[in-house]
Amino acid sequence: MPLKIILTRKGEFINRRQRFKVFINNKEAGLINNDDSKEYELEPGTYTVQCKLNWMSSPIHTVDLKDGENAYLRVSNGMKYYFPLYIMMLVGLFLPFFLKIGKVPVPAWISTLKIILIVPALLYVIVYMSFLKGKYLSLTEDKGNPFANK
Repeated sequence: MPLKIILTRKGEFINRRQRFKVFINNKEAGLINNDDSKEYELEPGTYTVQCKLNWMSSPIHTVDLKDGENAYLRVSNGMKYYFPLYIMMLVGLFLPFFLKIGKVPVPAWISTLKIILIVPALLYVIVYMSFLKGKYLSLTEDKGNPFANK
């Protein structure tokens, strides 16, 4: 009897227009969109699952399918702190603009503040897209799935 690996991708702001490639045993099994679920029918056994986005990927996750049990996995972005850093970067970029619109004199230290707000966000993204490219995506068991075997 075929069993299933059920992969869920919750809707996220980052990579929302990108489709992740799904690999089972190093063979491309399909694509998964933002806020979507896919089912892959397989025979009982041990499988490796990995998701990729361009040159970035998730760590390889091993799944052991046993008779009568499906595997529930969740893929998401692996960058945990991108949203606060994104807000910091936007503040750094647009603060001088808003000061000019409000006819507030732009202080001399605003350039230093822009660097302090923008550079950490850029470095964070660059590190994840280069050195941590194998952890850019997170692939874990979906413990929140109501249909998961207990």
